[in-house]
Amino acid sequence: MKKLLSMLMALMLLMGCAAAETAVGYTGNWLLSSMEMGGMKLDVNQLSALMPDVDMSGVKIQLNADGTAMLALPDEEPENGTWSETAGVVTITDGTGATIEAVYQDEMLVLGMEGMRMTFAREGAVPAATAEAATVLSGVAPAAFEKQWMLTTAKTMGIEFPAAQLGAAMIFTLSEDIGILGMVQDGQPVYAEISYNVYEQEGVGTVLDLTAVNPETGESSVLLSLNMLSDNTLTFSTEVEGMTVMYIFEEVKEEAAE
Repeated sequence: MKKLLSMLMALMLLMGCAAAETAVGYTGNWLLSSMEMGGMKLDVNQLSALMPDVDMSGVKIQLNADGTAMLALPDEEPENGTWSETAGVVTITDGTGATIEAVYQDEMLVLGMEGMRMTFAREGAVPAATAEAATVLSGVAPAAFEKQWMLTTAKTMGIEFPAAQLGAAMIFTLSEDIGILGMVQDGQPVYAEISYNVYEQEGVGTVLDLTAVNPETGESSVLLSLNMLSDNTLTFSTEVEGMTVMYIFEEVKEEAAE
Protein backbone atom coordinates (compact mmCIF):
# COMPACT_ATOMS: atom_id res chain seq x y z
CA MET A 1 0.00 0.00 0.00
CA LYS A 2 2.78 2.43 0.92
CA LYS A 3 4.49 1.68 -2.39
CA LEU A 4 1.26 2.33 -4.29
CA LEU A 5 0.71 5.62 -2.46
CA SER A 6 4.28 6.66 -3.20
CA MET A 7 3.81 5.91 -6.88
CA LEU A 8 0.55 7.88 -6.97
CA MET A 9 2.12 10.86 -5.24
CA ALA A 10 5.06 10.80 -7.67
CA LEU A 11 2.66 10.61 -10.62
CA MET A 12 0.61 13.56 -9.33
CA LEU A 13 3.80 15.57 -8.84
CA LEU A 14 4.91 14.84 -12.39
CA MET A 15 1.47 15.78 -13.75
CA GLY A 16 1.57 19.03 -11.78
CA CYS A 17 4.99 19.91 -13.17
CA ALA A 18 3.90 19.07 -16.69
CA ALA A 19 0.77 21.18 -16.35
CA ALA A 20 2.80 24.12 -15.07
CA GLU A 21 5.24 23.78 -17.98
CA THR A 22 2.43 23.51 -20.53
CA ALA A 23 0.69 26.59 -19.12
CA VAL A 24 3.59 28.75 -20.27
CA GLY A 25 5.45 26.66 -22.85
CA TYR A 26 8.32 29.01 -23.63
CA THR A 27 9.54 27.11 -26.68
CA GLY A 28 8.72 28.47 -30.13
CA ASN A 29 9.02 31.75 -32.00
CA TRP A 30 8.33 35.07 -30.28
CA LEU A 31 7.78 38.01 -32.64
CA LEU A 32 8.30 41.69 -31.85
CA SER A 33 5.01 43.28 -30.77
CA SER A 34 6.07 46.72 -29.55
CA MET A 35 9.05 48.84 -28.55
CA GLU A 36 9.21 51.49 -25.84
CA MET A 37 11.89 54.06 -25.14
CA GLY A 38 11.90 57.41 -23.39
CA GLY A 39 8.22 57.14 -22.51
CA MET A 40 7.19 56.58 -26.15
CA LYS A 41 5.66 53.24 -27.14
CA LEU A 42 5.27 52.07 -30.76
CA ASP A 43 3.70 48.85 -31.95
CA VAL A 44 5.30 46.90 -34.79
CA ASN A 45 3.00 48.45 -37.42
CA GLN A 46 3.94 51.96 -36.34
CA LEU A 47 7.61 51.01 -36.36
CA SER A 48 7.27 49.65 -39.88
CA ALA A 49 5.56 52.86 -41.03
CA LEU A 50 8.34 55.00 -39.55
CA MET A 51 11.13 52.74 -40.83
CA PRO A 52 9.89 51.26 -44.13
CA ASP A 53 13.39 50.09 -45.07
CA VAL A 54 13.69 47.91 -41.95
CA ASP A 55 11.98 44.51 -41.84
CA MET A 56 10.45 44.69 -38.38
CA SER A 57 8.54 41.44 -38.98
CA GLY A 58 11.87 39.59 -38.85
CA VAL A 59 12.65 40.69 -35.29
CA LYS A 60 12.14 37.62 -33.15
CA ILE A 61 13.32 35.37 -30.34
CA GLN A 62 13.43 31.65 -31.10
CA LEU A 63 13.54 29.26 -28.16
CA ASN A 64 14.05 25.62 -29.11
CA ALA A 65 13.14 22.55 -27.07
CA ASP A 66 16.78 21.38 -27.10
CA GLY A 67 17.86 24.48 -25.17
CA THR A 68 19.28 26.37 -28.15
CA ALA A 69 18.12 29.89 -28.94
CA MET A 70 18.31 32.54 -31.64
CA LEU A 71 17.78 36.31 -31.43
CA ALA A 72 17.20 38.25 -34.65
CA LEU A 73 17.40 42.06 -34.59
CA PRO A 74 17.13 44.63 -37.42
CA ASP A 75 20.22 45.02 -39.63
CA GLU A 76 22.19 42.52 -37.56
CA GLU A 77 23.22 38.92 -38.04
CA PRO A 78 21.08 36.52 -35.97
CA GLU A 79 22.71 35.63 -32.64
CA ASN A 80 22.72 31.94 -31.75
CA GLY A 81 23.10 30.63 -28.26
CA THR A 82 21.30 28.79 -25.49
CA TRP A 83 18.43 29.59 -23.17
CA SER A 84 17.16 28.69 -19.75
CA GLU A 85 14.21 29.77 -17.60
CA THR A 86 13.92 30.41 -13.88
CA ALA A 87 10.81 31.83 -12.19
CA GLY A 88 9.49 33.38 -15.38
CA VAL A 89 12.81 34.94 -16.43
CA VAL A 90 14.23 33.61 -19.70
CA THR A 91 18.02 33.99 -19.94
CA ILE A 92 19.58 33.83 -23.40
CA THR A 93 23.34 33.26 -23.59
CA ASP A 94 25.22 33.89 -26.83
CA GLY A 95 28.44 32.26 -28.05
CA THR A 96 30.62 34.74 -26.17
CA GLY A 97 28.92 34.08 -22.84
CA ALA A 98 27.04 37.41 -22.84
CA THR A 99 23.49 37.15 -21.54
CA ILE A 100 20.22 39.01 -21.92
CA GLU A 101 17.06 38.44 -19.93
CA ALA A 102 13.42 38.47 -20.97
CA VAL A 103 10.66 38.49 -18.36
CA TYR A 104 7.42 36.60 -18.99
CA GLN A 105 4.54 39.05 -18.36
CA ASP A 106 0.91 38.89 -19.50
CA GLU A 107 1.70 36.10 -21.99
CA MET A 108 4.50 38.20 -23.47
CA LEU A 109 8.29 38.16 -23.26
CA VAL A 110 9.62 41.59 -22.26
CA LEU A 111 13.24 42.26 -23.13
CA GLY A 112 15.24 45.23 -21.86
CA MET A 113 18.16 46.26 -24.05
CA GLU A 114 20.19 49.50 -24.23
CA GLY A 115 17.46 51.65 -22.72
CA MET A 116 14.73 50.05 -24.83
CA ARG A 117 11.86 47.84 -23.72
CA MET A 118 10.94 45.31 -26.40
CA THR A 119 7.83 43.18 -26.07
CA PHE A 120 7.51 39.91 -27.96
CA ALA A 121 4.30 37.93 -28.57
CA ARG A 122 4.16 34.24 -29.35
CA GLU A 123 3.89 33.58 -33.08
CA GLY A 124 0.28 32.86 -33.97
CA ALA A 125 -1.11 34.34 -30.76
CA VAL A 126 -4.36 36.26 -31.08
CA PRO A 127 -3.66 39.97 -30.48
CA ALA A 128 -5.26 41.46 -27.40
CA ALA A 129 -8.35 43.52 -28.08
CA THR A 130 -7.57 47.21 -28.31
CA ALA A 131 -9.62 49.76 -26.48
CA GLU A 132 -12.17 51.67 -28.50
CA ALA A 133 -11.08 55.14 -29.54
CA ALA A 134 -12.53 57.97 -27.47
CA THR A 135 -15.20 60.01 -29.22
CA VAL A 136 -16.12 63.69 -29.12
CA LEU A 137 -18.98 64.42 -26.73
CA SER A 138 -22.02 66.58 -27.35
CA GLY A 139 -24.24 68.37 -24.88
CA VAL A 140 -21.45 68.96 -22.37
CA ALA A 141 -22.37 71.55 -19.72
CA PRO A 142 -19.95 74.46 -19.18
CA ALA A 143 -19.44 73.36 -15.57
CA ALA A 144 -17.73 70.19 -16.83
CA PHE A 145 -14.87 72.34 -18.15
CA GLU A 146 -14.44 74.38 -14.96
CA LYS A 147 -11.37 72.56 -13.72
CA GLN A 148 -7.61 72.68 -14.11
CA TRP A 149 -6.25 71.07 -17.28
CA MET A 150 -2.67 70.23 -18.25
CA LEU A 151 -1.17 69.38 -21.62
CA THR A 152 0.17 65.84 -21.27
CA THR A 153 0.42 64.23 -24.69
CA ALA A 154 0.81 64.92 -28.40
CA LYS A 155 -0.36 62.33 -30.92
CA THR A 156 0.35 61.97 -34.64
CA MET A 157 0.19 59.02 -37.04
CA GLY A 158 -1.17 56.96 -34.15
CA ILE A 159 1.99 57.60 -32.13
CA GLU A 160 1.82 59.29 -28.72
CA PHE A 161 4.59 61.51 -27.38
CA PRO A 162 4.77 62.83 -23.80
CA ALA A 163 4.40 66.61 -23.90
CA ALA A 164 7.47 67.02 -21.70
CA GLN A 165 9.53 65.13 -24.28
CA LEU A 166 8.51 67.70 -26.89
CA GLY A 167 9.37 70.61 -24.62
CA ALA A 168 5.71 71.69 -24.58
CA ALA A 169 4.19 72.98 -21.35
CA MET A 170 0.70 74.42 -20.99
CA ILE A 171 -1.88 74.49 -18.22
CA PHE A 172 -5.12 76.37 -17.79
CA THR A 173 -7.71 76.76 -15.07
CA LEU A 174 -11.33 77.65 -15.66
CA SER A 175 -13.80 78.81 -13.05
CA GLU A 176 -17.27 80.29 -13.23
CA ASP A 177 -15.94 83.83 -13.56
CA ILE A 178 -12.46 83.70 -15.04
CA GLY A 179 -9.74 81.57 -16.57
CA ILE A 180 -5.95 81.58 -16.30
CA LEU A 181 -3.65 80.15 -18.97
CA GLY A 182 -0.03 79.33 -18.24
CA MET A 183 2.69 78.27 -20.65
CA VAL A 184 6.44 78.36 -21.10
CA GLN A 185 7.95 80.74 -23.65
CA ASP A 186 11.71 81.05 -24.12
CA GLY A 187 12.21 79.05 -20.97
CA GLN A 188 10.12 81.40 -18.85
CA PRO A 189 6.60 80.84 -17.44
CA VAL A 190 3.98 83.18 -18.90
CA TYR A 191 0.46 83.62 -17.55
CA ALA A 192 -2.54 85.28 -19.18
CA GLU A 193 -6.10 85.95 -18.18
CA ILE A 194 -8.56 84.29 -20.53
CA SER A 195 -12.27 83.97 -21.06
CA TYR A 196 -14.05 80.96 -22.44
CA ASN A 197 -17.16 80.04 -24.37
CA VAL A 198 -18.92 76.70 -24.68
CA TYR A 199 -21.19 75.97 -27.62
CA GLU A 200 -22.43 73.19 -29.88
CA GLN A 201 -21.02 72.88 -33.40
CA GLU A 202 -23.06 70.85 -35.86
CA GLY A 203 -21.30 67.70 -36.98
CA VAL A 204 -18.55 68.17 -34.37
CA GLY A 205 -19.97 68.28 -30.84
CA THR A 206 -19.38 70.52 -27.87
CA VAL A 207 -16.62 73.09 -28.42
CA LEU A 208 -14.66 75.02 -25.80
CA ASP A 209 -13.06 78.25 -27.03
CA LEU A 210 -10.33 79.88 -24.97
CA THR A 211 -10.08 83.60 -25.76
CA ALA A 212 -7.51 86.21 -24.75
CA VAL A 213 -7.30 89.97 -25.25
CA ASN A 214 -4.25 91.46 -26.94
CA PRO A 215 -3.06 94.17 -24.49
CA GLU A 216 -1.62 96.26 -27.32
CA THR A 217 -4.63 96.31 -29.64
CA GLY A 218 -7.44 95.50 -27.22
CA GLU A 219 -8.74 92.92 -29.66
CA SER A 220 -9.74 89.47 -28.51
CA SER A 221 -8.89 86.28 -30.37
CA VAL A 222 -9.45 82.58 -29.91
CA LEU A 223 -6.30 80.85 -28.67
CA LEU A 224 -7.59 77.30 -28.63
CA SER A 225 -10.73 75.45 -29.66
CA LEU A 226 -11.03 72.19 -27.78
CA ASN A 227 -13.36 69.22 -27.63
CA MET A 228 -14.10 66.97 -24.66
CA LEU A 229 -13.75 63.27 -25.43
CA SER A 230 -15.51 60.32 -23.87
CA ASP A 231 -12.35 59.47 -21.88
CA ASN A 232 -12.64 62.85 -20.09
CA THR A 233 -9.76 64.52 -21.93
CA LEU A 234 -9.70 67.76 -23.91
CA THR A 235 -8.11 67.86 -27.35
CA PHE A 236 -7.33 70.19 -30.20
CA SER A 237 -5.59 69.47 -33.50
CA THR A 238 -3.29 71.51 -35.72
CA GLU A 239 -1.05 71.03 -38.75
CA VAL A 240 2.70 70.76 -38.10
CA GLU A 241 4.98 70.33 -41.11
CA GLY A 242 2.24 68.66 -43.11
CA MET A 243 1.17 66.31 -40.30
CA THR A 244 -1.94 66.55 -38.17
CA VAL A 245 -0.97 66.65 -34.50
CA MET A 246 -3.52 66.18 -31.73
CA TYR A 247 -2.72 67.73 -28.35
CA ILE A 248 -4.32 66.13 -25.31
CA PHE A 249 -5.10 67.81 -21.99
CA GLU A 250 -5.92 65.86 -18.85
CA GLU A 251 -7.63 67.07 -15.71
CA VAL A 252 -5.26 67.89 -12.86
CA LYS A 253 -6.59 65.95 -9.90
CA GLU A 254 -6.39 67.44 -6.45
CA GLU A 255 -4.38 65.34 -4.03
CA ALA A 256 -6.52 63.68 -1.39
CA ALA A 257 -6.12 65.19 2.04
CA GLU A 258 -4.14 62.97 4.38
